[in-house]
Amino acid sequence: FVGGWAGITGKLPLPAWIAGVSSAAGFMLIVPLGVVHWNVYRTVSTALPVVTQSVAGKFLLVGLFGYSVWSVLEIASGFVGVGNTLQFTHFVTAQNYLFLYGFVGMTLIGASCVILPRLTGENCQSNGLSLVFVTLFGGVVIAFCGTAFAGLRQGFDLEEGGRSFLASVKAAQGMLTLGTFGTLILLASSCLFLFGCC
Repeated sequence: FVGGWAGITGKLPLPAWIAGVSSAAGFMLIVPLGVVHWNVYRTVSTALPVVTQSVAGKFLLVGLFGYSVWSVLEIASGFVGVGNTLQFTHFVTAQNYLFLYGFVGMTLIGASCVILPRLTGENCQSNGLSLVFVTLFGGVVIAFCGTAFAGLRQGFDLEEGGRSFLASVKAAQGMLTLGTFGTLILLASSCLFLFGCC
């Protein structure tokens, strides 16, 4: 019920009250985020040292952290001032990197490290998975930070007024290079997982 109202900013051609309701609904998304954390804590609290020592557990915990950061950014972007500044910038791409690779990618690889050995009877190679974890984590951090800083720069340049959209994109090109480098690291980690660990 709440999630359907979230994410509507004031720059859309809708009545102003819809953006206000959307901001309140976005703030209410803190409740499901807290419930997810409580469920995970109650599930793994007794075996937390075992979970943090396994490679699959590291994937899953980092995936949970990625989901948490992405949720907080989604809640923050639902507020009118933040949403108006960051809408139509590279910051949205940074959030997609964080969601797809930091949450979904990490979680799926961690789950496959638990499920595939049970189905095939073969253990995952821990050395190869450690390298996949390091490259995937590094790629997510570099791609997210580079693209997010480019989006912030672009959004603040557009907020100042007097600058065209193309000028704001050119001002963010340096940070986009860092984001592209992070994307290449993500590609390398995907190839490592596909060809080296399966």
